[in-house]
Amino acid sequence: MFIPYNIVILLILSPFLLVIWVIAKMVKIIIRLALRLVKNAVKLTFKLLGVLFGQVRQLF
Repeated sequence: MFIPYNIVILLILSPFLLVIWVIAKMVKIIIRLALRLVKNAVKLTFKLLGVLFGQVRQLF
């Protein structure tokens, strides 16, 4: 029984490809989460600066 060489290599590499795929998905999710956190941090920073300048404006 003859098995094509590329199928044998694919069967040997498939667990590694699956691991690489899972790692890529995790990295994508982590990057999305980091971008969302940065976006929220920037929004909160500008809100806090607005409150701070509002209080400073009331002092003068």
